[in-house]
Amino acid sequence: MSWLKKNSSVVWNYFINDVNNSNEAHCSLCKKTYQRSSGTSNLMEHLKRKHMTRLERDNIIQAKEKDQNEIQNSINIPGTSRASQPHDTLSTVPVVTNLTNKINSNETTIATTASEPPLKRQKQLVLSNRFGAPSELQIKAFYEAIILDSRYTIPSRRALGRTIIPNMYTNVRNKVQTLLNDTSYIAITTDIWTSINTDSFKTMTAHFFPKGQSKLKTVVMYTKNLEHSHTGAHLAQIMTSELNSWGILDKVVGIVTDGGSNIKSAVRLMDIQHIPCRPQTKSYSSTSSISQ
Repeated sequence: MSWLKKNSSVVWNYFINDVNNSNEAHCSLCKKTYQRSSGTSNLMEHLKRKHMTRLERDNIIQAKEKDQNEIQNSINIPGTSRASQPHDTLSTVPVVTNLTNKINSNETTIATTASEPPLKRQKQLVLSNRFGAPSELQIKAFYEAIILDSRYTIPSRRALGRTIIPNMYTNVRNKVQTLLNDTSYIAITTDIWTSINTDSFKTMTAHFFPKGQSKLKTVVMYTKNLEHSHTGAHLAQIMTSELNSWGILDKVVGIVTDGGSNIKSAVRLMDIQHIPCRPQTKSYSSTSSISQ
């Protein structure tokens, strides 16, 4: 890979030596100047503190290109059986056919194992979709939902919380992961909101075109409780970690947010293009004009 200089520290991919002062170097990402003294530890500390996401994204790209080069080299080795066979790195990835039609619907898509009876799967959908918190399972509407089969045994709260819903989540996540693996460019929208109990939550949503399709798909990546301060650095760390967990950090081309200074700072620290939310901006402009 040509972007990494041989026999030198990785910091020199992001810093330029000052031609007038050999003890200083300029960061090509933020244009700030730092002392380098006799080593690069100070420069590396700056990259980790201010450009952590950029470092991680470049490392991902480097690793992928290294893997592709190794695969290509193995294919080009003469006299091997692999050289004469087509190599498809995605041949083992299952193809999702029905999730793409449901992912934008109002009804939550829940997958269960094919071996389960259809009626049982339908009741599990009722448990997970219509209600939410297990404490609401005793209401009358739930009993009306299972009247089709009086032999059905209502799962315990323990089974629902520890087995049924986690299995549904895992199956859906795997299908969404397959869609994300097969796309090259992803846009992100994210916002922070407060519940009626004044608990703060952060939600991140991904928007993309699956390979070979022209219809935009939208999936919720996560909704998490924000237990710590909402600083830009903390929000950047959360988003970077989540994008890494889905393996799409290097695919994100833009992040749409409101005008909050903390979330704008977070996107800037991630070194990803920030896109202001147009409806929110218009609403704020209208409100400001009326108040004046």
